[in-house]
Amino acid sequence: LPGQATVATLLPLVQAVFPEDRHLFAYDGCVASVQRGIYGKRLFRRGQVQNQLASIINGLCQDPVRYATPLPSDSPLTKDVSLFSLAAALAKVPMRQAEVVEAWMSSVDAYFKLKQQETKNGYLPFCFKLGFLTNPVGNFEQGTDSYWSLTALLQFITGCRSRALPEGVVDSAKEWLKDYNQAYAEEQRKIDKAVVLSETDRKLIENCCFQHKLILIGNKTLQDTVLPKEHWTLKQASRAGCSCCGPDPYEQMEEEEAEERQKDGASSGGLDMSAPGAFAMAFKTENNQSSAMGTSQDSRGPSSGNGYVDGKMGFAFDPSRFS
Repeated sequence: LPGQATVATLLPLVQAVFPEDRHLFAYDGCVASVQRGIYGKRLFRRGQVQNQLASIINGLCQDPVRYATPLPSDSPLTKDVSLFSLAAALAKVPMRQAEVVEAWMSSVDAYFKLKQQETKNGYLPFCFKLGFLTNPVGNFEQGTDSYWSLTALLQFITGCRSRALPEGVVDSAKEWLKDYNQAYAEEQRKIDKAVVLSETDRKLIENCCFQHKLILIGNKTLQDTVLPKEHWTLKQASRAGCSCCGPDPYEQMEEEEAEERQKDGASSGGLDMSAPGAFAMAFKTENNQSSAMGTSQDSRGPSSGNGYVDGKMGFAFDPSRFS
């Protein structure tokens, strides 16, 4: 494929043609994508004209990340009225950076639009953040975040979630990724040296992403990203907020674990609501004296100036008379 510029066009078509297949949507941060896109385009000589079909085909089949120029006339972002401020934000970014930013945002926007129609099109992909494997936490050792990310990905691809993975698959994948990450780290050092983005550049790029309220900037994750957990799921709990305050994956996991711990120990205001009379004890008078029957001038509960009993603060009758 000729790069991420075509994802917005091809992703809905792929889903429509293969609705029953397992889909994987992998992504990286926009700033990192801009760096790689600019670096790749510098390596590719666009001015050279090929006069043979074989040479043209071989050129198109090379590293797809080098083809990062967007397709403005077909970009869904230009037709989305909710992104009216994006053009002004992109205008502040240098052209070589802006075209990659637009291509990256178009790809992610296509993912969100398919997710919004999930009940109709059945789109439920394995949304995967590349950094979980390319910058592994724990070096794929048993029980670490990188290990759970790898096993979750393999379980999804092979369809072995409900049963054990074939023997040797995890070990082979671990060894391959370790070798790949060594080469990736070396390549990344070249990219960081060749394409230097200042702090101002990064802020302008993130400001473009900020115009799309579903894209979380910084070290955040896209909606329904599969988190590095033993018991993973394709859908995460919905979170309120915008791209400036969305949780990172580890904060989100900690919150989910805390919520699970609180389910079995629910209480109200520090009172054990299962104890007799606890509901009445929740009400207190101004002088901090509490009573299961309410506090008033007589045992019938507090009375207002019009002679009627305020049923919200106490009982309208003396329960002891009926015992």
